Amino acid sequence: MKTEQQKKSFDCMKWLRETRDRINEELEGMSLEEQRRWFNRRPSDPALAEWWESIPESRIVKPRRIGAHDGREREG
Repeated sequence: MKTEQQKKSFDCMKWLRETRDRINEELEGMSLEEQRRWFNRRPSDPALAEWWESIPESRIVKPRRIGAHDGREREG
């Protein structure tokens, strides 16, 4: 027996895709430094501002070379 489908009050995947597309449009053509500043800006929504302040600021990290010595002995 099929149950009647309920209309979703909030479609998470639709919201996720729309948000991703909006962010990609805003970041298009920005340098890495401009993108970093964009991600570090404080949200204008007061409900998110306190939470946002508790997150460490993003920074550009130089990737380590694969197999680079990090001071630990390898097992094996």
